[in-house]
Amino acid sequence: MSDAFDDVRAELQRARAKFPRAQASAHEGFAVLDEERDELWDEVKGNHAERKARMRAEAIQVAAMAIRFIEDVCDGAESPPPDAERAAEKALRELGKHDALYTHHGDVHARPEAYKILAKAFEAHARARGAGT
Repeated sequence: MSDAFDDVRAELQRARAKFPRAQASAHEGFAVLDEERDELWDEVKGNHAERKARMRAEAIQVAAMAIRFIEDVCDGAESPPPDAERAAEKALRELGKHDALYTHHGDVHARPEAYKILAKAFEAHARARGAGT
C-alpha cells in the first residue's frame, strides 16, 4: 500500500502543474477545497465495489487542496490588491446600471455590453496585479 503522504505530495504537484496560478484569495481557495470535499462526500455516500479506493482518491485531493490553501492563501502574498477589488466592484456596479445581466427561465444571460464592461474590469485587474507585485 502506498504511503498517503507521498500520494498527497504527488497530487499537489499534479494540481500545481495543471493549475499553476496561485489561488487569488481565501474565497477562491475555500471554493476549491469545498468542491473537493463535496466530491469526497459523494463517494462516502456511495455504495459500490470501488468505494474505498474512490474515497481514498478524493481524500487525497482534499488533503492536497488543504495544503495548497495554506501555501497559496495563508503563506502567500495577500491577494488581490485593493485596486483590483475596486475594479471588480466598479464592474459590478456598471453591470447593474446597464442591466447587462438578466435571467430567463432560471438561467443567467449576459447582454453584449456585459462583455465590454467585464473586459475593462479584467484589464484594470491585470494592471493592479502588475502594480501590486
